[in-house]
Amino acid sequence: MNFVLIVVGKFTTFILKMLGKGSATALPGLIALKFNPHFCHDFKSSFSKGVILVSGTNGKTTTTSLIAKIIGDQGFSVINNIEGSNLLRGIASVIIKNSNLEMKIRADYGVFEVDEAALPFVMNELQPKIIVLNNLFRDQLDRYGELDNLTKKWCESLQKLDPKTQLILNADDPVIACLNKNLDLQTAFYGITDPSVKTEGKHYADSTYCPICLTQLNYKQYFYSHLGLFSCPNCKSHNPLLDLAATKVSMDKDKTEIKVIGKKEVSLKTNLIGTYNVYNILAAYLTVRKLNLDPEKVSATISAFQPSFGRQEIIKVNDKNVFLLLSKNPTGFSQSIETIALKNPQNVLMILNDKIADGEDVSWIADIDFSPLHFPHMNLTISGTRAYDMALRLKYEMCNQTMKMSNIETDIKTAIFKALTKTPTTETLYILSTYTAMLEVRKILTGSSFK
Repeated sequence: MNFVLIVVGKFTTFILKMLGKGSATALPGLIALKFNPHFCHDFKSSFSKGVILVSGTNGKTTTTSLIAKIIGDQGFSVINNIEGSNLLRGIASVIIKNSNLEMKIRADYGVFEVDEAALPFVMNELQPKIIVLNNLFRDQLDRYGELDNLTKKWCESLQKLDPKTQLILNADDPVIACLNKNLDLQTAFYGITDPSVKTEGKHYADSTYCPICLTQLNYKQYFYSHLGLFSCPNCKSHNPLLDLAATKVSMDKDKTEIKVIGKKEVSLKTNLIGTYNVYNILAAYLTVRKLNLDPEKVSATISAFQPSFGRQEIIKVNDKNVFLLLSKNPTGFSQSIETIALKNPQNVLMILNDKIADGEDVSWIADIDFSPLHFPHMNLTISGTRAYDMALRLKYEMCNQTMKMSNIETDIKTAIFKALTKTPTTETLYILSTYTAMLEVRKILTGSSFK
């Protein structure tokens, strides 16, 4: 059966690409799973050194990409799904792409980004060696529901895993930090201890109640949203002891240096900026440390690593730079704003879509913290299917400042043209967009009309 499914999948990929209908990162796998729901499970032993899964609300793609790059740079073969779907169908499509007609995959590792809602199914199918869980924030409530719904399903699936499975958890997220309670799994924690790292401006938090006893948590320090140094006055739960700690974080508009202490002190330099990327670096570093890789080569890969598409990606358009930031939920959008604020942005395009992959409920924009931006001195353009909702939200933010109707353009391509026209030569246009908008922006910017 699987032989036929691989042949059909490869033929489907050929047809889709020939017709220019995309890169076939989901449909081949969807077909395979339709006829064999355990298609991925049948190939789990093909990865000689095991499977690594990365999940959470924000940072999945960057963390997955970095882990895969580090492993690959040390001579191991690795396949991943960072360019495609992060559902089970996406992983199945990657398996089809990389398997031969003998149904063999020549790969040491499979490193896969996994959608939060799909994680229980993927864990069960692939029986991973390592699971990395970075954070949980409200995201697409119309699809996922509240955080406790997800964590309940996660815990039920984690209990069924082999005790040799290793968990890599963010100690500064109260929800993530307690996931290993009552589990017989090897667990390692990472987090931040640098007191200089703190959220600026207004503060919105998604989960400030103890996940164990539901008491309001006390925070000594917030790093961003509900990530920070917490303790429960009732059950006395608190941040677990760290296996990897960021003791000093130095950040400017172009780079970050992180001093970490694990087995020994190491200085990690990266082109990624923003507190959320500090956590992505820590998650990746602690994960690969469990694989006993050469630490000097690991540091070198982190230093040279370039952002994944749409995640602080820079696209050159004539003599101007376009800086893309995927911003798909209140915490992610707020972090994007805090990140570009380091660069004193003068030219900004915000795009809000409400398609299925974005989440059709856009009420979350009420919780975005816009305070780090200085609107009176900014060339601002607003676009997307829900451009007027974003414009109204910004009107409330700007209070007595004028929101010009000329700032609003629902057609994304036209909005990009307008925003680039307002961007002076040699300056940067910053684009903050939801998921489907980001895909459209990249397609437009890399098309012939912008060359």
